[in-house]
Amino acid sequence: MKPSAFLKLHICAVLWLLQSSPLGGKPAQPPSKFELIGEVRLAQPQKPRRLVAYVALNGNTMPYSAHTWTDFGGKFKFKKLPAGSYSLHVEVRRRGEKRMTVEISPSLADRKGRIRQTITVEPAQSVAIKQKPDVVSVRELSIPEKARSNYLKAEKKLSKGEIEKGIALLEAAVNLAPHFVAAINRIGTVFHMQKQFSRAEQYFREALEVDPNAYAPLVNLGGNLLAMGRFQEALTLNQHAVTVRPLDALANAQLGVNYLSLKDDDKAMEYLIRTKELDPLHFTYPQLALAGIYHRQNKLKLMVQELREFLKLHPDDVQVKLIQKQIEALQNQN
Repeated sequence: MKPSAFLKLHICAVLWLLQSSPLGGKPAQPPSKFELIGEVRLAQPQKPRRLVAYVALNGNTMPYSAHTWTDFGGKFKFKKLPAGSYSLHVEVRRRGEKRMTVEISPSLADRKGRIRQTITVEPAQSVAIKQKPDVVSVRELSIPEKARSNYLKAEKKLSKGEIEKGIALLEAAVNLAPHFVAAINRIGTVFHMQKQFSRAEQYFREALEVDPNAYAPLVNLGGNLLAMGRFQEALTLNQHAVTVRPLDALANAQLGVNYLSLKDDDKAMEYLIRTKELDPLHFTYPQLALAGIYHRQNKLKLMVQELREFLKLHPDDVQVKLIQKQIEALQNQN
């Protein structure tokens, strides 16, 4: 690949990632499934010393969803995970929470397919949690138990790859509770991952009609419109998402990609750099977006720096060999 083709290739790659295509890369004899072994820690000691946290794991590129609780030592485990990119959400009641990307791939695992992760919850991240009262919205309370049950069953089906059955259960939940925003949004995410963007858009918009303040369908609609190439229309949504949650890596990544697609390099860099600060492993690959910008600006040293960072963080990605060749071509120019 010629260096001059890099930016065009990267923009296509970014949009492809926003379409949630599965993460690739396989070793010679990899385990078919992996195990994530984690430990949650607080940056400051707590009294009593026992720590129990809620941990949720959601696929970024596949409709996987699971949750668990840590033991009193803050330890947790997820088994039989397929390779891919996942969003990990840890919440310690009234003390703090943290969201981060976890990559599950052969090079990051030991011989038995185990990947270990330590999550440190900083005090600064716990302010909102301490102030958040233990209440549930009236809308949430009015969701019938049968609808909730269907939602949970749907997640199990989706995690097993039984997409049609999962969608059917989600639709049944919505039929029972037309105001069930989480279920409506979830249907949208599944269609998005199946690259049925028009159908996904319908569900994200429906969820926002039910609850205009709901964040998940807002940020999801912004990403969905990006994947459809509707950059100007997506911009307002992605700007609003960052305003609502300025520390959300996904919102910042999408806004950065949005500006990149509109050729506003300065704005794109601002939000892509922030994405790296919030979540270096983010599945939208901010390093590649920044490398594309630096290439356009002829800042080749910075471009190589971003590409090398990407290779270090994502050793099993399908683009590794291509990027290695790109780095060699750039170095040969000097």
